[in-house]
Amino acid sequence: MSVISKVNGISISNIAKVNGVAVGNIFKFLDSDVTISAPSGYTKYQEVTIDNTKVSETLTDFPVYIDLSDLSKAGADIFDIALSDGGDIRVTTESNAFLPREVISIDTTAKTGSMFVKYSGSLSSSVDTILRIWYNGTDAEPTSNSTYGSENVWANNYTGVWHMEEDPSVGSYPMLDSTSSGHDGDAIGTMTAGDSVAGKLSKCLILDGTDDHIFFKNGGGSHPVDPTNGTASFWVNPDIAAPSASEYIFRVQRDPNRIYLSRGVTSGNLLIRLGSSSEFDTGDNIPDSSWSLIHVTWNSGTYYAYLNGVQIDTGSYSGLSGNNSRPAIGAYNAASGDTASGSATGFFEGHVDEVRLSDVVRTVGYALTEFNNQNSPNTFYSTSNEIIFT
Repeated sequence: MSVISKVNGISISNIAKVNGVAVGNIFKFLDSDVTISAPSGYTKYQEVTIDNTKVSETLTDFPVYIDLSDLSKAGADIFDIALSDGGDIRVTTESNAFLPREVISIDTTAKTGSMFVKYSGSLSSSVDTILRIWYNGTDAEPTSNSTYGSENVWANNYTGVWHMEEDPSVGSYPMLDSTSSGHDGDAIGTMTAGDSVAGKLSKCLILDGTDDHIFFKNGGGSHPVDPTNGTASFWVNPDIAAPSASEYIFRVQRDPNRIYLSRGVTSGNLLIRLGSSSEFDTGDNIPDSSWSLIHVTWNSGTYYAYLNGVQIDTGSYSGLSGNNSRPAIGAYNAASGDTASGSATGFFEGHVDEVRLSDVVRTVGYALTEFNNQNSPNTFYSTSNEIIFT
């Protein structure tokens, strides 16, 4: 393999692409041409170009959210050909290396839907990244645990991911965990199909502030919360500006090993309680009637809180060394172990979407990039018209 400075007599520094592949300052080629094969059976795709200025820091194996409606075009597009369940959709890098993806929803008639793609490797904060969305093959939905299946999208230290997409009234544990951990959520209270509505990303749940909450199970003997290092994140849209009682957004474990995230009485501020420490008031209000993205991290005595990708608080805590109950969204549930029995109080009234737990501490750059991506997808990236691979 040789290093060259020109392709067909043209300086590398003066061209942007060679056979559709982006080039930079120094490149290695086997010869003066680059041969890239399309995925077997596919010839049509659309490109998604991620704006590097929206990526706060270079991130490894980052799950990119794609609002499929951004691929709708006046001419031919993905919705003209893709299967009705999106099972044939495949995603690659610009050099056609496959990437794991999870199609959350798709409506080929309304030309809407949502999908996550794990950008395997480094998502650059200095150079735009291009994804290719292929859709005219005959492949069916890949199995969830396959290399490029939905579970592998979340194989970046996620211990639980709930898109809040499901009908809460259907069966036991209807709120599905997209990771391989199996920490599905049980809908507790008087939840109906009508509580599944349009959310921040796709669908979400409305909690009534009276008895509705989600109680997650331990899967395969594992607990979804790591007490030593972890991150909890979720989109919330409260109904009440000034709660008359504490509203628990997230609760896990019992005294003295606990993580409580709630909205304060009257203030509506984000309150945090970790381990055996007293409650911390971040001083920042979680506003009603609008969506906010919350991240809280903990790491051996130090916590950080972020609101819409901006740090709002940090401090020290003590305790938090073990697990003895399952996490809940939307209430303080006093149950322990692997049952949903026990009294519940402090119900949250409002909308909840895209709940995630990790066993690592996510950085402020990670939190801000998630906010940029999910809050305004069509400014995080741009999309192309249909491209025919030749």
